[in-house]
Amino acid sequence: MTITLSEKSIEAINTSFEKMAAAVKTVKITTPAWAKFTAPDWQKPVVDYTEIEPVLPPKVVEQTLAEEFVMHLQRIVHEVGPNHYCQFRYGAGMPTMKYVYQGQADCIVGRVLERMGVPLASLSRYEGEGAHAVVHALFNGKRDERQVARLARVANEAQVRNDSRSPWGTMLSIRA
Repeated sequence: MTITLSEKSIEAINTSFEKMAAAVKTVKITTPAWAKFTAPDWQKPVVDYTEIEPVLPPKVVEQTLAEEFVMHLQRIVHEVGPNHYCQFRYGAGMPTMKYVYQGQADCIVGRVLERMGVPLASLSRYEGEGAHAVVHALFNGKRDERQVARLARVANEAQVRNDSRSPWGTMLSIRA
């Protein structure tokens, strides 16, 4: 098949190709088999758009609640050291872990939730409750329910390790 174009058409096509090529990162310039122009002075190659990689703006990604939890958890572990573990507190004659103890966040889940903006007064109301229930009580209705469920899973995993008195360094393997 032979395509015959006027010089004006070729100039318009070339200008369009150059504008589109300027908007992409890499362009492979070739003359495809279908581009058989009869204009005698045609010397410029045609852009093969099968090889174009568009330059896209950087993707803005919002951090999920679970990712934020893991980020704070990792920072806390690095601050206190990987061999740190939460001390049992004695209340009503039984050893227990506390989200808040003597006015400060105590266990790893309490510390992380405090850094995520949960007031200590709110946390202390849920003493004795599991991390899963606490997260749902604090975040349901305020954030996307799937994000809250992922956060609850991650917080629960951290609490299980904390309650088994594992060193906090073992929590570095927790992923959102």
